[in-house]
Amino acid sequence: MFAVSAADKYTMETLGNTFRNNPCARYATDVIFQQTNMPSGQMKEPSAYYSENHHLHGYKVEVSVLPNGLAINCTNHFSGSEADIDIFRNNAKFHQQHLLKSNKEKELVDDGALRDKYPETWVVLADEGYQGLVEDFRAITPFKKPRMGCLTIKQVNTTDGIARDRAIVENYFGRLGTLWAVCSDKYRWDEKHYDTLFRACVALTNYHVRIHPLGSEDGLNYQKYLKHLHAIRHEARAKRLAVQRRYREKRKLRLSRMLAAQIGRPSGGFRDESSSEESEDFLSHESKAQLFILTKSKGAGTNR
Repeated sequence: MFAVSAADKYTMETLGNTFRNNPCARYATDVIFQQTNMPSGQMKEPSAYYSENHHLHGYKVEVSVLPNGLAINCTNHFSGSEADIDIFRNNAKFHQQHLLKSNKEKELVDDGALRDKYPETWVVLADEGYQGLVEDFRAITPFKKPRMGCLTIKQVNTTDGIARDRAIVENYFGRLGTLWAVCSDKYRWDEKHYDTLFRACVALTNYHVRIHPLGSEDGLNYQKYLKHLHAIRHEARAKRLAVQRRYREKRKLRLSRMLAAQIGRPSGGFRDESSSEESEDFLSHESKAQLFILTKSKGAGTNR
């Protein structure tokens, strides 16, 4: 209900304020990621929740925010592996409905980008992850630096303008996470309750924004949240590397003992058929070389 009421109340005709650099934009859209416990089950299930961008398991939710700082839509959660642009397309019904100009809005001035291609709709602002969306929507995204090339001054200025306008979404995410730990801490509860909890927090955040408008400090809080995710990622990687290092050390010790036991056997043979196959997968090249040299030396001594 909060999204419907905000969307109906704040149309382009009655909004009162617009994005500074893109006044023909209806709202800005982005996806927020939240870490969760790694799902149990078959291998394909946990991997579906794994975000290659954050290197963590979690959920994604798309949120659309008006220039006055109010969210007018949030989707159900998606798995962390889902691409942002695919989430947008999955939510196409909402975007088609709320970007469409009303009869009265068609009389408003519209000199924005892609006006000729999409004369019946307003603009949606998105980030670089939505490249290619322009084929189906009147979406403005930052210019991507070409390989082995540079952006023009005009393209750089346009990209900066988009980033400044889109900051409203990051500010909203910062306020959301600051107010409600359930939206920023690692989610450990039942997945089936996630959408209800998230929507409730968005509704309450909208109420808070009406009283205390978004500011740059909210954007800083969101950047802190992203850095926190980055730190968790590196901590998890360090733990994983430590486990691998301990495994290699134990394996090296085990192989050394195996090598000593093989050399100490009678000259009739230093290993049986079963141990040959088992140790073949574990012996390093260096261990194999040492074993070969020592065996040859022992064989030569026996022949004498």
